[in-house]
Amino acid sequence: MSALDTCLVTGTILNPDGTPSYPATVTFKLTHRDYDDSNIVLPVSVSVDTDPAGHISIPLWPNVDGRAGTVYWCSIAVGPELWNRERYATFVVAVPDAATADLTAISELVAPSKVDDARTAVILAQAAALKAHDDAALVAADRLAIGEDRVQTGLDRVAVAADRSAIEAIIEPVTTVAEHIDMVITVGANIATIADAVGPLTSIQTAMLQMATSFTDSQTRYINAMAFS
Repeated sequence: MSALDTCLVTGTILNPDGTPSYPATVTFKLTHRDYDDSNIVLPVSVSVDTDPAGHISIPLWPNVDGRAGTVYWCSIAVGPELWNRERYATFVVAVPDAATADLTAISELVAPSKVDDARTAVILAQAAALKAHDDAALVAADRLAIGEDRVQTGLDRVAVAADRSAIEAIIEPVTTVAEHIDMVITVGANIATIADAVGPLTSIQTAMLQMATSFTDSQTRYINAMAFS
């Protein structure tokens, strides 16, 4: 364990009328436990008595070197009788990392920030910045995915429209051919009815029936070709 550095704190304690506060005792005590490198500094009270001129001189550990953000509470008790002294309100003292310091100059100073608190603040700021970056990246990715989905939906609609057009292009001529076949079948049926009524077909009637049959066959082959193309 290495020895602690100290700062020689000096000062003068006076009464309101300008006379030295004597006898008087000035007490210093850390607010809580602190650390200096590998050393633990306990909040133990240390005191010094004033001389007849009201002067004090005491070595104190520089709490600004600590890692826990401590300060000293300083209290003054005046009077010759230990059990009947007048005690004054405590005040804050921050001892600097220096060879000497005047008590008046280091009184009521703001306590140094804890190193742990400073590091925590940095870590929290970094974490907040990283989260904001990740959130922005997620939003951008979601928007990109939505855009891709909309593009795909548009392509699907185009494909459906193209399929419908192709089907309609096939169905229309097939429907026309089917109508012609119905007409031919009707003609053939009429011719057969006439043939049954008048007896044997004449050569003209036979030729007409052959023409109708041939037309029916050609239309059937066309439909098959269109269906498997």
